[in-house]
Amino acid sequence: GEESTNRRLVQLDFYRLLLSRLEGIGLSTIDACLYYVSEDQPQDRLIRARARTEEEILATLAEGIPEQSDED
Repeated sequence: GEESTNRRLVQLDFYRLLLSRLEGIGLSTIDACLYYVSEDQPQDRLIRARARTEEEILATLAEGIPEQSDED
């Protein structure tokens, strides 16, 4: 569902930000995606990271890390 997708995208944002900081490279140069082979429909398997700024990501993370689920 949409909530599950949003939770996954927050996780992906965090990974992008972490890589940016660790490698000292611009966040905008890092593309990322998640691929869920367990999804029945092929169009539901690929989830691409949103083009978000560091400030947007940090604001979302400040609201709290989403709880993990058994689906992740």
